[in-house]
Amino acid sequence: MRLNVIIILILILASTLDAQTTLSDTIINIGPVQVDQNHKLVTPEKSGMQTTKVDSSVLAENTGTDLGELLNSNSPVFIKSNGRGAMSTASFRGTASSHTQVSWNGINLNSPLLGMVDFSQLPVFAFDEIEIFHGGASVENSSGGLGGAILLNQASNWDTLNHFSYNQGIGSYSTHHELIKWDIGNKKWNWQSKIFNIQSANDYTFINRAIGDLNPQTGQIENPLDTNHNAQYGLKGTMQAFHFKPKKNQVISLFQWNQINDRLIPRATSYEGPNNDNLNRQVLNDSKTQLKWKGHFNYNIIDVTTSFTNQNSSYFVKNNVNGLGEIPVIASIIRQNSSFNRVTYENQKWNNWRFKIDIKVDYHVLSGEDTVLKSTFKHNRYEIKPLARINYSTKQLSAQALFRQEFIDNERMPFLPFFGVDYQPLKKIPFKFTGNFSRNFRYPTINDLYWSPGGNPNLLPEQGNTFELGSTYLNQKERYKVKIQLHYFYNDIKKWILWAPSFRGYWEPQNLNKVVSKGLETNANLECIKNNWKLQCNMVYGYTKALNKHEKGSETYNKQLVYIPVHSGNINLRITYKNYHLRYQHNSYSERFTTSSNEINQRDWLYPYFMNSMAFGLNCKWKNYKFQSNFQINNLFNETYHSILYRPMPKQNYLLTLRINYQK
Repeated sequence: MRLNVIIILILILASTLDAQTTLSDTIINIGPVQVDQNHKLVTPEKSGMQTTKVDSSVLAENTGTDLGELLNSNSPVFIKSNGRGAMSTASFRGTASSHTQVSWNGINLNSPLLGMVDFSQLPVFAFDEIEIFHGGASVENSSGGLGGAILLNQASNWDTLNHFSYNQGIGSYSTHHELIKWDIGNKKWNWQSKIFNIQSANDYTFINRAIGDLNPQTGQIENPLDTNHNAQYGLKGTMQAFHFKPKKNQVISLFQWNQINDRLIPRATSYEGPNNDNLNRQVLNDSKTQLKWKGHFNYNIIDVTTSFTNQNSSYFVKNNVNGLGEIPVIASIIRQNSSFNRVTYENQKWNNWRFKIDIKVDYHVLSGEDTVLKSTFKHNRYEIKPLARINYSTKQLSAQALFRQEFIDNERMPFLPFFGVDYQPLKKIPFKFTGNFSRNFRYPTINDLYWSPGGNPNLLPEQGNTFELGSTYLNQKERYKVKIQLHYFYNDIKKWILWAPSFRGYWEPQNLNKVVSKGLETNANLECIKNNWKLQCNMVYGYTKALNKHEKGSETYNKQLVYIPVHSGNINLRITYKNYHLRYQHNSYSERFTTSSNEINQRDWLYPYFMNSMAFGLNCKWKNYKFQSNFQINNLFNETYHSILYRPMPKQNYLLTLRINYQK
């Protein structure tokens, strides 16, 4: 650790001295605003769909964080976090964590056992592109995304012949990370390799408002200062990508992603037992391999992919007994082996028409055991997922229809259509209307069906109908860009699966009759450049009413679902002058309820909070080298807040990073 500090201090000093000479001799001009891939208002492949692509500069500044932190600060996706390094799940448009589908290069990351994704285990550094598909647009990629889908991809770069970067960060609570990336190749082949190591003691202090002592003199309850014990985490891994062109119109790609997550899970703030009891630890070993062939033949594209994943997850709960050491209470090991196979054919142009046929065949084998409880399980799942898409487009109009029909374990699932349209009424005014209607479903997870005790094999698939209507204004010139989006959505979900206490004394899943999620999403983006100044501002606001429509007359009817904020939003402001940058970020969340009846009291209500952060840094260049330093202050105004009941969050904390890039 001491060596890391010395290296960073030396490199900052070197980059500062070099910046002085660079800035005095040369002005590094900021070029015009670059046009992104979504600059066209009417896009045939995304007709009627609302999508958000995370900006590359945002990815570069958040390489040392996890995907949950990134999405929570830069998108309308609400992340329910148990704390730094602990489980983080998504709530997209008022839906549950299992209703957000996540994929990497087309491989579904949602566990067939749990149905959800832990975003704290996905480092931002590992991904080159992150794109969000809102609501019904997720049908394009898979079923189950009643809230939406998040696509994580690796990009091939045929223009970079030799590139190397090293990123090191040191932060509060003994947090540090080392990130290494290099690209080599030519016009025939290229290879990208990434290595990452992220560690943190995570031992921040907080006022524990879940417990307290009565002061006999004042008669007031005094809450103690506590420490986030048993919370350290570590994440390390490698990612490889190799691309080869046997012919000009063909590419063969091989991807490999290996990762180990090792973390301790802190006790709830309400825990008042001894420190040597209830010690939780989770270790995850994950490996993914993908082989892909893609060919372009005039206007036809054929894509063939096969992937294999292997995941071993261990979970331990131990009590430390005097004279006996640590005695396991739970020792659970779960193994998941999956294969993902996909064939896609696409015709990109036939007059004004486009066609696509996509077939996926997935197979999962899950097994597990608990050596303490002497229990075992094994389940298989077989999935066939065909999709057909037809699209018609002109300069001002684009419409498409998608049809998905899936089979799970030889059982036919509900038919899923999607109809979407983009329409620009006036050629000279950059404004369009967007609308879509879709149907979606989510099949119960293996835990929902077979967990012992509590699984319910009689559960029915969740089914949802989604309607969306929106508009987009995009005005882009050489020196500025203005983009404003407004979308209304209505999601009617039947047979919603909810785990609840039963008369048997344990929790069981059941189908609710109906849940309605509706609301507004708006996004405003501004970029402008003048002389050596560049201003970027992005504002996101979401209004979400997620209402329980299960049983009229009950205390939970027409009440907001738990942990779903009605109002949420964020503002990102970035100012660049020559080689210096300053970034300010603000996040706001309204109150959230922890009970279905929406009781407002200290126990069952999480108060609104406003989160702020600030970062500033310096970029400079010397020959083929680029130096970038960044200092970030999180929780700028030292707010006390919670994302989950009885799970504390850190107060003001810091992160210093330095990146060195070499490119030939």
